Amino acid sequence: MFGFSGMKSKMLKSFFLFFAGVFVFFFAFAQESEEDYEKIDSSACIECHEESAHETIITDDLSHSIHDGLDCLDCHVDKDTIPHREDSAFVVACEGCGTCHEAEKDLYGFHGRMSAEECRDIPTCADCHGDHDVLPSSVKNSKTHPSNIPDTCARCHEDINLTKKYQILIDHPIEVYRNSVHGLATESGVDVAATCN
Repeated sequence: MFGFSGMKSKMLKSFFLFFAGVFVFFFAFAQESEEDYEKIDSSACIECHEESAHETIITDDLSHSIHDGLDCLDCHVDKDTIPHREDSAFVVACEGCGTCHEAEKDLYGFHGRMSAEECRDIPTCADCHGDHDVLPSSVKNSKTHPSNIPDTCARCHEDINLTKKYQILIDHPIEVYRNSVHGLATESGVDVAATCN
């Protein structure tokens, strides 16, 4: 009986030492890894990020954007180190826009976020407004210009897999809109005709 108790004590000590060693290793690694990140400012971004995900030149997109004059880190607040931290849950097209557009961020909660509560499947600000190339809705090339609204909304609302997943039970709503009196008016250039929004 004493032998078993002594063996149990040794096992507990071994487990304790093992877990203490693991803790010290990870703590030391975390301390060491902090030094591996170098703080940067927005001027460093262009060295790696000249082209956007849409294969356009980011500086060109920004030059005619409503956000011309903003620095990269004004929106991409989680990318202030090299290398970038991979563990950030921050999504610029969801949280980043809300930094300046607080009232709009609160209002936008009604576009699906009330039920899904995360930045996946649900349109982000950039999906509807653009990312580096955000234009005022009065500009013909803007995603939010009345003549472009059906195409902007169609990216999600004509996606059958997405509409089934979230039980949006209107079959081909953009097609229905385009054949309506409002859709026909918008197609013919009447900018004041009712659109999706």
